[in-house]
Amino acid sequence: MSFDIFMQCFRNGEPAPISRELFESIFLPHATHPESYKADPGYFTVKYPDGSGGAIYCDDVEKSGCVMVNHCGGKSFWADFWELADHTGSVIFWPSEKAESVVTNEATLKELPKDVPDFAAAKIARDGDEVAAVIEAN
Repeated sequence: MSFDIFMQCFRNGEPAPISRELFESIFLPHATHPESYKADPGYFTVKYPDGSGGAIYCDDVEKSGCVMVNHCGGKSFWADFWELADHTGSVIFWPSEKAESVVTNEATLKELPKDVPDFAAAKIARDGDEVAAVIEAN
């Protein structure tokens, strides 16, 4: 996917932090240049053995609760993106003509702001493959 895809954590309709430790435990093992990430922890790229990968923007993730990815795709990448969303109770969304978003479970739906049209009809994705399928259908 060459467009921006966002993950945002919410609690009671308000942005909530994502643990940088959790974030790093999922993505940092796949960083193409981990030394660059240590110098600038706001951006890095990941690459997986199956050819999956992407660019990850994570400035202030532990405060804002927001992660953005682009130029991304592949089974392993989406599995890890789904895992982070599932562990943090985050919503995944992207720009499209149809207001679409994805969560990993029903409990997350209750945490989302009620006044954001993109979240009103969020779909539940049970794994990374389902996240990719919903995005690709747009």
